[in-house]
Amino acid sequence: MKIIPAPFAIERVTRATADLFSSAAIPIFTIGTGRILLFGFQGEVTSAIGTGTTPDLKFQSNPTTGTTTDLCAALNVADDGAGTLYAMTGIITDALLRSEHGGIRDGLWGNPLIIPIGQIEAICDENVAGSMTVVVWWMPLDVGATLVVA
Repeated sequence: MKIIPAPFAIERVTRATADLFSSAAIPIFTIGTGRILLFGFQGEVTSAIGTGTTPDLKFQSNPTTGTTTDLCAALNVADDGAGTLYAMTGIITDALLRSEHGGIRDGLWGNPLIIPIGQIEAICDENVAGSMTVVVWWMPLDVGATLVVA
């Protein structure tokens, strides 16, 4: 019985910089054909985020079948400058992590998330200025599964 599909390969996908700070859910990656294991997630602010009132950012899985589920709890990102890094712990009730001293740990390597067919979305509860790029490291859990930029 195979547990890990062959060939075992962790892939990296980068979503180019874009404004993800909108009050609507913004699809950033699409998962097709089968489930994936999400091993790493890193967001980097490329254009400073506006002040706003409480621009709280989180990421969620919006499956084609089933219920939309948070991948992390929201983090207030007001005034985060260019170069700020974000990561997830892999525990969906933990807030998105933010770099405080030029580096950040990516907790997903020890707690990968299983993501079904559908989309990974960014959602901010307030529309503010700013942009970021997102990089993920993943592998197929089901043979033939794919992850591409939405």
